[in-house]
Amino acid sequence: MTSIALPPFLSSVIPFFSQSIACPPAVFLSKTAGLLIFLCRAALTSALPPSKMTKTIKGGPPMRRSDREITDLGEILSIINDCKVIHLAMVDDGEPYLLPLNFGYACEGGAFSFLCHSAREGRKLDILRKNPIVAFEMDCRGALDEHDVACHCGYYFASVTGVGHVEFLDGEEKLAALTSLMRHMAGREDQFTEQQAHAVEVFAIRADKLSAKAKVPHSAQ
Repeated sequence: MTSIALPPFLSSVIPFFSQSIACPPAVFLSKTAGLLIFLCRAALTSALPPSKMTKTIKGGPPMRRSDREITDLGEILSIINDCKVIHLAMVDDGEPYLLPLNFGYACEGGAFSFLCHSAREGRKLDILRKNPIVAFEMDCRGALDEHDVACHCGYYFASVTGVGHVEFLDGEEKLAALTSLMRHMAGREDQFTEQQAHAVEVFAIRADKLSAKAKVPHSAQ
């Protein structure tokens, strides 16, 4: 058996390889060829423009489990409609801050807005006025995918995640947002007066990037 040293560039790229591999030359050459093909594909993939790499509706990196990615607008709306809590992530002078909120939503031309209300003062509002850039997440349809072997267990879910920016609403937009919130949360068409709306702050999370994902039972696929 012959010991063949790895070329220096392979040793630097693959740190878990040792400086030499004791194996037959044919086996070594086969493994090296496979590695070179992998590296070439990786280089070509990273050189593609973002539009060629992105599969999410509003942009963002490609999803690793593309078999679970949801891109149909109707299916995404169905997931959002089943969710009643949106988790809103903010940054407060370098410190992450996360809150669960009830919400309403609107979708115009594939552009999503998630509509929330709150008291007129508080840490959340202070952060959002300083830095309106946010991330968000919502999920529903959770159920254990149980198997006899623990390592085979999983979890069924449907989720929507993304990043966006917050805009504070007033006037007719504020009133419409409160109606949307009650429609989503309670299935009611409540109408609000300006006096009622004045008691709260209302803001829209404008989704700049959004993706949806689901793991469903095989019987439902």
